[in-house]
Amino acid sequence: MNAQNFKSAGGIARVVLLFVVFASVVGFAQSTTAPASTQPAVYTSKLNNFTCPIPAMPGQMKTSEAANESGAYVSFLDDMGSLLRIESLKIPADQAARFTGPDANKDYDAAFDQSLLPNEFKATSPDTTVAAREFVKTSAGEALFVAVNIPGGSTVAETTGPNPPHRPDSLRGVLIFRQHDYLYIVSNQELPITQEIVKRTMVERTGMLQRQLVDFVGGMSFR
Repeated sequence: MNAQNFKSAGGIARVVLLFVVFASVVGFAQSTTAPASTQPAVYTSKLNNFTCPIPAMPGQMKTSEAANESGAYVSFLDDMGSLLRIESLKIPADQAARFTGPDANKDYDAAFDQSLLPNEFKATSPDTTVAAREFVKTSAGEALFVAVNIPGGSTVAETTGPNPPHRPDSLRGVLIFRQHDYLYIVSNQELPITQEIVKRTMVERTGMLQRQLVDFVGGMSFR
């Protein structure tokens, strides 16, 4: 994002951008990776701002998490391509009021369009496209849902015959919403393409990601 775009971006977009840049360039104060079998049934954020059930996944699951003064993230993923990621970003006090007015949804749009899309998804694959987008009701309030198709963006690599390993395309769902003093970005990933998935329309596939995210957020508790 150039200086002019950064200056004109919404306040929440700036918060997300700072978090993304800090995480990718500097790193977090703490980071751990451990097999899911060592984790309790309920996960508590390193910032103690939320709890959630540990998601069930079909493969061997691992958990990675990290935190700093700007926010925290936790990722649950397995060796079959399942992914559930929660990012919680601390909202500066001078930006919190933006969520109380009629333009609140514009901040969510700005967070995705000006920060998440270019700095997370298109950084992985410049050919990333938006497959679905809408505001939805959740137990945490209204949220922006976006589904993105990321060529070569899967969290697992596949090997076909003598060819070297390659990463298949990734269809991911993203929910962005606010609770208390944090902006939350919760995302998931469709399992690698199978014959069953091929039979579904894109609307069905993105709808399934949306329902999974909304259901998961319904099991979260915020502090």
